[in-house]
Order: sequence, then structure tokens, then C-alpha cells
Amino acid sequence: MYIWTREEIEKILIQLDEREALSAKYRLSRRGQEPELLGKGSTAYVYRGEIYSGPRSKACAIKVIGFTDSHLDREQFVQGAEAYKQLSRFRENIIRLYDYAQLLIQLDENNRILHVEKIGEQRENAQESLPQETDRLLLQFLILEWAEPVYAKGRLYPEALQNYEQDEILKCAYEIGQALKDTHAANMLHRDVKLEN
Repeated sequence: MYIWTREEIEKILIQLDEREALSAKYRLSRRGQEPELLGKGSTAYVYRGEIYSGPRSKACAIKVIGFTDSHLDREQFVQGAEAYKQLSRFRENIIRLYDYAQLLIQLDENNRILHVEKIGEQRENAQESLPQETDRLLLQFLILEWAEPVYAKGRLYPEALQNYEQDEILKCAYEIGQALKDTHAANMLHRDVKLEN
């Protein structure tokens, strides 16, 4: 298993962003030239992004799975994303999943992108010779609704929770409980329940 550095990951993500590989609609937010990393877990990196609709944009979170050598089978990913998208569409306490994508990426020895294939779309030139999938990097993306953090880096947010106002803490706990209840009622599991998530 190759261990990617943050610099390598962000170099690849910037190239994908510049190519509009996900879509012209979704872009990474940047601080200077660097993508804005929101968090990193054992299976994914989460970056702040923007969803563009005409001249307007709104914040979103872009979850990137695949740099940790931990991604789902292609079909499992699509099934899970579709189920979550349906669940999140009608539940107010569950972060909405707007979209998802899977990209197969061919890199050169300096991590410059040579070719990107969006899984599920037809290639323009079907005769084009591509390397085996094992020679390419599979990245899976979830485009999620933006939500202000409640807990990050050992600090509670927003201000009401920092000051431990009982009503706000109970409201937060109730909303988490409702989201879990709705998720379990749909025969789904979260698998990583914690304040950061």
C-alpha cells in the first residue's frame, strides 16, 4: 500500500479541480493555492467545496475516499450512495448528499494526471487503450451539504455548546438521536458516530 502525503493528495485534487473532472458545478475551496482541508479520517479526507449554480455558489463538503487504500467496490459505493441520497432527501436531521462520483486516474511518476475516466460515463473514444485498473488510482467522491461543525480539534462549537448551555446540548443530542433513528428505520448503519461526524 502506498502512503500518500498531504502534498501529493492536494496536487492531484488541484489537477482534478482544474480539469473540472467531477463537474464544472463542484469546485474545491482554497486558502491561497491550498485546498481547504476540513478533516481526515481513517478512510477519507474531507475538503470544503463550492456548488455553482449560475452566478451563485453555496458551500459544501467534498469527501474523498481512496487515498488511504480504503475504498468500496464500485457497485457497493453506488448502492450505498444512492441509498444515503434517498434517505437524506427527506430527513431534516441528516446531512444531504447532493451527488457522488468515482474517478479512475492514471498518473505519471511525478503524480501529474495523464488520464481521468469518470466511471459510469461513456468514453469519447472507445478504441483508446487504457492501462489496467490496477495501474490507476480509484477515487470516490461524496458531495455533501455544508454544516457548521459542532466539535473539531478538541473544541465544541457553536458558542452555546462551548458554554455548555443545557438547552443547546439537549437539542444537539436530540437531533443526533433523530438522525440515527431515521437511519436505522431505513435499515442503514452509520458505523462512525462521533461529534466530528
